[in-house]
Amino acid sequence: SNMPIKYGVTQVAYLKAREVFHLFPDSTVLGADTVVVINGEILGKPKDREEAFSMLKKLSGKSHQVITGVALIKKGKTVTFAEKATVTFASLTDEEINDYIETGECFDKAGSYAVQGKSAKFIKKIDGDYYAVVGLPCQKLYQALKNF
Repeated sequence: SNMPIKYGVTQVAYLKAREVFHLFPDSTVLGADTVVVINGEILGKPKDREEAFSMLKKLSGKSHQVITGVALIKKGKTVTFAEKATVTFASLTDEEINDYIETGECFDKAGSYAVQGKSAKFIKKIDGDYYAVVGLPCQKLYQALKNF
């Protein structure tokens, strides 16, 4: 199960939010963190072109999970949750991967791709929350804020 990973991303989201909350203690702060998981391996943001290439090569023609952790903090209250989706990539040629890396879009993205960007053409299907893949599960966040 993805339980430890879900815990990890919500923990990182919480640490991000807490850092900002210390600066704005009268505000409500939202933190989020997203990871890509394939065969139990966590893919974060690529360090360089080589790493981006190898990540995209791993995702090519396969399904992977995207997990986004979210934390909400205000005075006296903290809520965290995670949402996941399964993304299936089409098979990519080395040329397609290199052309995509050329766009530069891959560099600040977990798993080296942005579902809402130029990599959209690589994605065969998404099971689950599209917005969890983008990096902020809107519906779950809306429900959480209503109760918050």
